[in-house]
Amino acid sequence: MQNTGDTRYDWQVVTVTEVMVQSERDSHEMNQTVTHTRVPMNIPVHVDEEHSISVMYDWISGETYQVRVGSARGNYWLLRNAVAPL
Repeated sequence: MQNTGDTRYDWQVVTVTEVMVQSERDSHEMNQTVTHTRVPMNIPVHVDEEHSISVMYDWISGETYQVRVGSARGNYWLLRNAVAPL
């Protein structure tokens, strides 16, 4: 995770509040499934900082996943086609 926000707009800190994970084969729409795994967290990321986030999940090597990150402001970022390492 990297916060590339602009301090002029008071986006100095983004707080990651959840990460959701699901297998691509289960569904192609994160918002319409009940099979995802939600991991709540409270991680502040200041402007120009980077943080690694570890998610405890039963990853299957080589499987394709969707990962959605949510912030305290209610913004979400969806990464599709993320492949678990072999």
